[in-house]
Amino acid sequence: MQSPLTPARTQFYEAMRLCIMDGVFEAGDVVSEVDLAKHLGISRTPIREGLQRLEAEGWLSRGSGRGLIVRRVTEGDLSVLYQMRSVLEALALRIGVPVRPGYEDSIKRLGWLVHEMEMHTKHDNHEAVAEKNREFHQLLVSLCGSKVLINQLQLVYDQLDRVRENGGLWAKGRLEEALKEHVELYEAVRDGDKQKAARCVEQHIMRAGEAVLASLRSEQSSKHS
Repeated sequence: MQSPLTPARTQFYEAMRLCIMDGVFEAGDVVSEVDLAKHLGISRTPIREGLQRLEAEGWLSRGSGRGLIVRRVTEGDLSVLYQMRSVLEALALRIGVPVRPGYEDSIKRLGWLVHEMEMHTKHDNHEAVAEKNREFHQLLVSLCGSKVLINQLQLVYDQLDRVRENGGLWAKGRLEEALKEHVELYEAVRDGDKQKAARCVEQHIMRAGEAVLASLRSEQSSKHS
């Protein structure tokens, strides 16, 4: 919940970003500063500032005219986003492994999350696996203790969530492969091997990205056949 003291431009930015992530505004939709001001009953200044931030972060882009539209996430964007995620998560582990005193409970929680993913994988419960996978990676990167790095990663996560496409994760054999990768990654973190942990997370994320892109291409090909 936003604080009453949160600037109006920040409140608008957060609300608009969530609307894009949740599909209230879809790719290609025109975003009108004037219409938003009328609908929300606020001045155009915070809306303009919020829209400028959304454009700078890649949520919006300029249309054929001078207006703003919700930007579509392209295959090229996805490829770059997965590369960014792999590099940033690897950096987080190089900073956070071996864990500092007081972070032992995080290691235990990571082990339990792997166990839960294994159980849900056996029961083919995709939604539960996805939920535990998200928690696993967020806890993993929190080990670095760097708010700057964690915030940058959150921007990447948010952009990837826009796609709402888990087809790569559920592709034949990928669920089992991902589980093995999580186990290996967890063991490297538990054992304090930062280089192995960084290498494991880089490979894991790039494989996930390749699977998602392959799934998207297959889906697009079937639509045009």
